[in-house]
Amino acid sequence: MNKTHTIPIARVHERVTVGLIGSGNMANAIVAGFLKSGKKPNEIVVSGRNLKSLVFFADKFGVQTADRNEDCINQSDILIIAVKPQDFPEIVHVLRQKTNPDTIVISIMAGISIEQITNATGISKVVRVMPNIAVRHCKGILVWAASPNILGDE
Repeated sequence: MNKTHTIPIARVHERVTVGLIGSGNMANAIVAGFLKSGKKPNEIVVSGRNLKSLVFFADKFGVQTADRNEDCINQSDILIIAVKPQDFPEIVHVLRQKTNPDTIVISIMAGISIEQITNATGISKVVRVMPNIAVRHCKGILVWAASPNILGDE
């Protein structure tokens, strides 16, 4: 059973680097929301396979971008998986090989469970979040569930 509790947004603003693997519409909305809420552009890294969208992220938001997911992973304290569920198998290997055991991984992939992510990648600190596009304006409703390895203050 998942516990329900509030995670202070301040955690994301404590000079923590947030990385996003994926550079689509939801990643765009998440980055816009982080920046609107006070996160600094140099504390956000976005990686993806679409170089045109990475240029867009750098130009529009001033965030760091990486065309290799491992570069994003290496720079991130918190990692958000913002790829389509059908693209998850493409990033499993790099997640398994490069993710630090203390990294909190947040997935916005619909239909991919915490157990599936943990089994495929070996990552033990996983949070599943179902955001909506209104996160761009810090008005979204987020439904989330965390693996048992996430501590109350993380």
